[in-house]
Amino acid sequence: MEDQIIVFGRNDVEQLALSNRSSKCLPTLLDFKSNTKALPYIQEGIKTIRQGGNRMAILTHSNNLLLTLHDYKVNTTKSSSSTEHSNKASIDVPSHDICLLRNNVIDVAVGFSHCLFLTKQHELYGFGNTSNGRIGISNDQMMDNEEAVITNTFKRLYNIKCYQVPLAHLLDDHEHVTSIFALGQGTICKTNLENLISFGWNYRGELCSGVKSDRQGPKKITFFNSSVIDGIYTGYSHVMFLVNKRTDPKLYVCGWNESYQLGLGHNSNVFSITENEYCTFRHEIIDIALGYDFSIFLTRHGRVYGCGKLPSSPSDTIKTFGSFYEFKLDNITQITCGYYHALFVVNHKQIFASGTNDCCQCGFSDEDETNYGISNCRPLNISNPQPLSLLSAGQYCSAILFSCGHVKYEAEKRMKERLLLAVDESKLIDMIIR
Repeated sequence: MEDQIIVFGRNDVEQLALSNRSSKCLPTLLDFKSNTKALPYIQEGIKTIRQGGNRMAILTHSNNLLLTLHDYKVNTTKSSSSTEHSNKASIDVPSHDICLLRNNVIDVAVGFSHCLFLTKQHELYGFGNTSNGRIGISNDQMMDNEEAVITNTFKRLYNIKCYQVPLAHLLDDHEHVTSIFALGQGTICKTNLENLISFGWNYRGELCSGVKSDRQGPKKITFFNSSVIDGIYTGYSHVMFLVNKRTDPKLYVCGWNESYQLGLGHNSNVFSITENEYCTFRHEIIDIALGYDFSIFLTRHGRVYGCGKLPSSPSDTIKTFGSFYEFKLDNITQITCGYYHALFVVNHKQIFASGTNDCCQCGFSDEDETNYGISNCRPLNISNPQPLSLLSAGQYCSAILFSCGHVKYEAEKRMKERLLLAVDESKLIDMIIR
């Protein structure tokens, strides 16, 4: 059985791959069987799902990239358009037409209105809104880079110019980009030498360069080159780093902090990477999710903490914990959040949602569109015969992946992590015997 995806939230430009354009879509199962272009890729197994303001990106285990690009679709004949919109799911697959993308993408990042992807050759490409330098291309480089557009097919089918982002001048010998992360109007890249390269809007310090700018070109930050970055987490305008998780765990933060979303005990914006010493549970963190003006943390004990603009809530739901809030939720195994909503998984099965539901991004059909508060969780009645594998959230939308293959992939990943940890601790034999 192939992987299955349930989507809900805003779909006004078909960013959820649903043909019924609407600002409010209730949970819907994507029907890939009716899409001969997408189905073969879905059958490979889905590695990750990334969502932004007007885009959903699906990366498969065979490194194929699927993108919703209906907002860029070139107008064709009326008959062909009506045929396209008759399908329940109408996801576009540029990798079917662009050789550069086929079996070649290792990471993808989606911001509010820009998208970047990284190839096996460690080349970075971007398209979308180019204002504030958020895809790393200056106006002069756009003119010089006209011939570097991926293929004519991309231009013919979609009204897009996709550029290669020039970063070679910032890289040392044997250094290359390994992963990419999008903020609302900016981008952060991580290299194999634990350095960062950031570009875009840096008016609140979110790009970690120490300089306030409304248009920052690619700049290298070497703050972590003697540490191991275990995780990079981005919100609209703030970022967090989990470092040295195996030896001496530390949490570093930067960016917008006017709502106390960095958990530092003050609300001044932070322009340089700063250690958060208020986070007393940092050694227990296994995942972090950042929203527009709030942050949530998942610990290995299944507890959830938060900071930032978390609305007041019933005393039986949340309590204050220093600079953070502790959610009174137990056995949480996954978290994700959009701009103003969050999703939680309990015991790998039950889904809870909280926050603003004005676009049905929480999955509820409430007519009053009440903001229930990030901290006031309600169960979401969604089930599937396959295991619940992955949560994803964009600005005003959400997706849930059900997959047997993804569970196997994650199990193998955890086993590799355990093996590495066992080797580090010289307890390999003990671990195998157990």
